[in-house]
Amino acid sequence: MSVDICVPIHNALPYVKRCLAAICGHTLKPFRLILHDDASDPETAAWLETMARAHDGPIVLLRSDAQVWFTTSVNRCLTRCTADWIAILNSDVEIQDAHWAEKFQAVYDEDPNAGLLGAADSIYVEGPPYVAEGKVQGHLWFLRGDRLRTVGKLGEREPAEVHIRSDDAWSAKFRLLGFTNYYLTNVRHVHGGESHPGGGASWNRDLGKLPKWIDVVHARNKPPRVLVEK
Repeated sequence: MSVDICVPIHNALPYVKRCLAAICGHTLKPFRLILHDDASDPETAAWLETMARAHDGPIVLLRSDAQVWFTTSVNRCLTRCTADWIAILNSDVEIQDAHWAEKFQAVYDEDPNAGLLGAADSIYVEGPPYVAEGKVQGHLWFLRGDRLRTVGKLGEREPAEVHIRSDDAWSAKFRLLGFTNYYLTNVRHVHGGESHPGGGASWNRDLGKLPKWIDVVHARNKPPRVLVEK
């Protein structure tokens, strides 16, 4: 059963290269890459297009010429998802586990009511998944395709959901619809880098200087360009 792997991207090219190489090297199931380039710098944009055209598997590369930020970047990837399973990775996440997708899928085998799944940030401990009472942190998400059709995409109506609160709201929506969210601790990965776990902010963002809401709204009004689709 196939997996659509979504990666929203804005600059931080060294992280992006490691992220995509790790996905390609550590995913055993058939998968399709769905990438959204959120107005990255010319170096990152050029590398992504070259990589996408050379990639020997299914891939979609979208580009927004004005920055729409994380939430819309994810949603623009999700709009293209058709697979049985969906994964969403920050572009500064490096998968180090060849069975990562299978481990997430196994949660649904154990609990057919499972909703949004995540992985404990840069932590590896063997053990069963545990219920996520609050938000499921948005650096690595996994869900069944039919859950997306039931729950819908991330919210984009509020300024707080531009970047840092979208994972709170989406996690809560799954719970309100009766699903149980889980964290896994046995998926080997690095978020941000070994020396800065959780700190490789791929949006190079200053959380005290988030964009003006009106600028984000204007950027969102223009659909992304499809650069590569195969």
